[in-house]
Amino acid sequence: MITGVSCSGSRAPVFKHEFLMDTIVEITVACRDRELAEKAIAGAFDEIRRIENIMGPVGGKELLELNKTAFKKSFVLSNDLFYVIDKALQYGKLTAGAFDISVAPVLELWGFLGEEKEHSVPESRPMSMALKKVDYRNIALDKKRNTVFLRNQGMKLAIGGIAKGYAVGRAMDILKENGVKNAIVNAGGDVQVAGDKFGKPWSIGIKHPRKNKILTTMPFNGDKCIFTSGDYERCFFLDGRRYHHVIDPSTGYPADSSCISVTVICNDPVAADALATSILVLGPEKGMKLIEGLPETEAVIICKTEEGIKLEQSRNIAGEYEFKY
Repeated sequence: MITGVSCSGSRAPVFKHEFLMDTIVEITVACRDRELAEKAIAGAFDEIRRIENIMGPVGGKELLELNKTAFKKSFVLSNDLFYVIDKALQYGKLTAGAFDISVAPVLELWGFLGEEKEHSVPESRPMSMALKKVDYRNIALDKKRNTVFLRNQGMKLAIGGIAKGYAVGRAMDILKENGVKNAIVNAGGDVQVAGDKFGKPWSIGIKHPRKNKILTTMPFNGDKCIFTSGDYERCFFLDGRRYHHVIDPSTGYPADSSCISVTVICNDPVAADALATSILVLGPEKGMKLIEGLPETEAVIICKTEEGIKLEQSRNIAGEYEFKY
């Protein structure tokens, strides 16, 4: 997913980018006061760095410590990590386990977790042992004590399917707290927009999952989140087969639901992040049924077929945009 942010003349948006949360984060502010915009952007990046230090995919200190000790005794959480885990458990329940942050032991086998590792297809015995540790229902949160306890020996959490949404949302909060009304936060194609671009809509493009091109461009005014999960984002090939990082918790293997890209559009970046990942596991039929049952939530699902790819859109946006394959 890309964003169109160009603007000519003295009203050019202020644009900055940094590598955070294991991706390129771009922040664009449409504001005539450049000093205000740059101060707000700096504060937003500081907030993402703070969150990355807590729960980032590489080096999140609190998450690393949790995974070392929380299956031995209750672990006291920061408010940030408690919120993210609590939300993750809600989406685990909503999706009947398709979204499961306890899948970390399986991700480690595939080489998709932590520092860059060599990818490989796990053997059956290690996979069977890892799957015994996977079940979000064995993550026990104590809201009075702000603690978490992992009930299975060796359980670990991987929150990559929801933490970026939290970081994007917090960055936008900081922008608004600093007086910014019109902005985009784009974390590797996962986008939250606010307001507009000097009176014109922000343009968000949905990427073709198999070609270096944009399928369609969507205009947005006001507050909206547009998050995409796809089998092309982190993957490797072996014997002509693609293995990607979105794991089906029921099998331990990359989701094979026919979905290859899912874009969720809603008002909450945490929800958009978790739902996009979940639908890649659930598949188009169950995924679209889930979306249609949620308020102010839309989705564009791209599936593989023998002929190529096909597209499904949720009811309220079906037919609204032209897709160029």
